[in-house]
Amino acid sequence: MGLPNTINNSLKKSEDAIDEDRMRNKDKSDRATVENCLDPRTMQEMEKLIANEKLTKMYGCISTGKEANVYRAEGSMDLI
Repeated sequence: MGLPNTINNSLKKSEDAIDEDRMRNKDKSDRATVENCLDPRTMQEMEKLIANEKLTKMYGCISTGKEANVYRAEGSMDLI
């Protein structure tokens, strides 16, 4: 025996509200640099490279532009 439609609809609305709260809204500020420093997402990726010993040295910024910043670094890129 199923639940009445009003209860099913109410449960569905509650589940949708919970799912909506779980979703993270991303916007332009997530990728923005602050004072010519790396954005949070890039920092996370670099930390992974350091932890996996793929990146050993970071020398600094070579060039900055409207759409990209270029940095010089040393490391190993074995494809295993």
